[in-house]
This record gives sequence, C-alpha cells and structure tokens, in this order.
Amino acid sequence: APANPLPSNPPTLSTAAPQAAPAVPPP
Repeated sequence: APANPLPSNPPTLSTAAPQAAPAVPPP
C-alpha cells in the first residue's frame, strides 16, 4: 500500500475517504 497522507487512517479507509468526500449528490 502507498504512503497515506493520514497515518491515522488505514490504507483501505484512506482510499475510500477521499473518493466519497468530493462525491456529492446531484441537484
């Protein structure tokens, strides 16, 4: 797994968090 910017979050969560954060429901 690549170096995560947030050491507090596991590699699985780190990859899912940034992907779900910018994802917003359409108007």
